[in-house]
Amino acid sequence: MCLTLVGCARNSPKLSIVQPSPDIQSTAKSASVTPKAAASSIQTLAKVDNVPVNLADLTPSLIEAAGGQVLSERIMSMKIREKLGKTIITEDQIQAERQIFVSSLHPDTKVGEQLLKQLRDREGLGPNRFDDFLFRQAALRHLVSDQVTVTDQAINQAYELRYGPASVVQIIVIDNTADAVRILNRARKGEAFGQLVQQFSQNPASKATNGILDPISPVDASYPTALHKAIARLEVGQISDVVALDNGFAILKLLSKNARQSVTLDDVKASLAVKVRREVEQMLMRQMAATLMRQADVVVLDRALNQSWQTNKNNLP
Repeated sequence: MCLTLVGCARNSPKLSIVQPSPDIQSTAKSASVTPKAAASSIQTLAKVDNVPVNLADLTPSLIEAAGGQVLSERIMSMKIREKLGKTIITEDQIQAERQIFVSSLHPDTKVGEQLLKQLRDREGLGPNRFDDFLFRQAALRHLVSDQVTVTDQAINQAYELRYGPASVVQIIVIDNTADAVRILNRARKGEAFGQLVQQFSQNPASKATNGILDPISPVDASYPTALHKAIARLEVGQISDVVALDNGFAILKLLSKNARQSVTLDDVKASLAVKVRREVEQMLMRQMAATLMRQADVVVLDRALNQSWQTNKNNLP
């Protein structure tokens, strides 16, 4: 599940950078730094061999390391609060959002909590950032709630995706026709398909699983039509011709065909309706987050912060 921390990266807000002259910077600093702020900047945060390390010592590096990410999150929180107006997001909504997030990581709550801890450690999501994240998620979900519709057609499609027939394939992705044909000939002459994946495939995600994809349903629209057609023509163990994709070429090997599971739609309709609703909510939440970010008029005055912003705004979780 994608963390909706700030919305879609490609829809970034209007941005301008103004680099003040040294005189203006000096004047601005002297005018804006209050005694309390000055005291905070010299507060001792740590000692190294009894030498104090202050907030002012760390600030430039902290801005370079994560300033753009934190700025983006702050912008998103500000725009969401503006959108909410007088509406209050309750603690119950916040806790419900946490449960939704944990269950999205794993259906077993204990495992989900362990994965959440690992995620927070990896992403640096301490109490402040994680609480802000949950607030943004809960607020966005509330803001889109009246737009969410769950149709029978969507539930039926979710049923087919989860319980219908599916194919397991191994894939090699190449960026040009000549190399794809050459690799296909080697595969059909008996070279191990997995070794060819590791040697030539240019898709890191599938390469990490030795080219084996999750079971693909015939109704899964996330895969291109050309791929579905190629799979439909294969028998188990057979290798496809070169398949033209939007961003390259693929060679497929059909490993197995899974039959429809013996689960009726009535048995799982309620749980599928919840799943579909969550997916629709997430789509609408990402769209709203992107719209709010586009509406933000951001002026970045600090050069280091601007560099961090430029680096992070297109690579957000």
